[in-house]
Amino acid sequence: MGIWDRGRTRVSGPGVHCRVDNSCMSGSLSFRPKRSINEDDLAQAQPAIRALVHDRLEDVWAFCEPHLSGEADRPDPRMAELALRTLRELASLYRLGQAQPLAVAESAMTPRELAMIKIREDMTALEAKRA
Repeated sequence: MGIWDRGRTRVSGPGVHCRVDNSCMSGSLSFRPKRSINEDDLAQAQPAIRALVHDRLEDVWAFCEPHLSGEADRPDPRMAELALRTLRELASLYRLGQAQPLAVAESAMTPRELAMIKIREDMTALEAKRA
């Protein structure tokens, strides 16, 4: 094919491709539209991503289970290691290794509940000033 790549692109240097219409683009990321993920995006996407990871870990476990129970024609000992890693990841996903708080964390409260607590505290402080 020579310097033409399937008749569409001509390579003119490392990381630089020139099209037939002579428009060139570099292999660097500066010519691609920039995407950013901020903290709000992470917070909104976290439950969906956690569910996706959970489903995929369950799929891995389902793949390993016949090797652990002896149902597979040729049990593979590597599947036992994979199953242990999968269990560790599931435990990490559900934060089973961390101590569970006894009280409800403020981050778990809705904004309305937090506002109600603040109003109660302010009213108690105001009543204490009047007395």
